[in-house]
Amino acid sequence: MRWDAEALIPEFAQVGAQGVVKLDRHVDARGIPPREVFLEAKDWSAGIAYGGGPRWSQRIDDAIDQSERQLAAIPEGALPEWHISNPHAAAAMRRIFAREGLDVVEVYTPAR
Repeated sequence: MRWDAEALIPEFAQVGAQGVVKLDRHVDARGIPPREVFLEAKDWSAGIAYGGGPRWSQRIDDAIDQSERQLAAIPEGALPEWHISNPHAAAAMRRIFAREGLDVVEVYTPAR
């Protein structure tokens, strides 16, 4: 784990087949049966849900790529959990990840 220079929050780095993959946090275990959880936080607006043009298309492509790298790097059976600050963006990413067949949990978490 290392401290992120900008946000001053712990950032977790996992080494996978494609090199170092960064995640925002690692939680030892949750649920029944317990599963390791790796957290990713996104402070996104609703633009991703409403087709906000090329900028958002690129963000979607980047999110898919990032989630694929995270899934390849985390241990088998672990769960990536993305916390997204806008409910519309969280719902949009839930549909996108499902369409892509990616086992990522999306959670709407209001920004503080």
